[in-house]
Amino acid sequence: HLINNDYNRALEFYEKALEILQQKYGDDHPRLAECYNNMAMVHKNQEHYRETLNFYNKALSIYEKHNDDNNINLALSYNNVGLIDRHLTEYDLALEYCNRSLKIYESILPLKHSLISMALENIANMYYDKEDFRQAFKYYEKAAKIYRHILPSTHPDVLQIRMIIKKIEAKI
Repeated sequence: HLINNDYNRALEFYEKALEILQQKYGDDHPRLAECYNNMAMVHKNQEHYRETLNFYNKALSIYEKHNDDNNINLALSYNNVGLIDRHLTEYDLALEYCNRSLKIYESILPLKHSLISMALENIANMYYDKEDFRQAFKYYEKAAKIYRHILPSTHPDVLQIRMIIKKIEAKI
């Protein structure tokens, strides 16, 4: 239903799934976190960012309880919360969460992994939004270096980040 943009129906099914999962596993099992993430995505697609943040935080709370500090689900949750904080223009908080995500990615993934470049670009975007162009430039450059290593030079992500870097160079 999410794919068909039938958000109310999607939420209805996720709420039923959540109920079943709570009955089977209790209130803080990682399976519930997956359901909360799905519910957050429904709200995000509707641009209901406060509700999105509420569900992402529920998932994050579960992942923090059940995972060590170097878990991919925890990193993804920090990233999700950070991106929604950015939508809410809470840039410092967004940076805090996205930096936590980056730290985990760097500790568990190869240094030239796409999730690391994505995290670097997310952080760069936040600095750009804050008009801290020097910091934005630094993080875009790091992301671009990884993109150049893992993607062809004609890939849209490589071309886009190159364009952004040129735009920033004109500002600093």
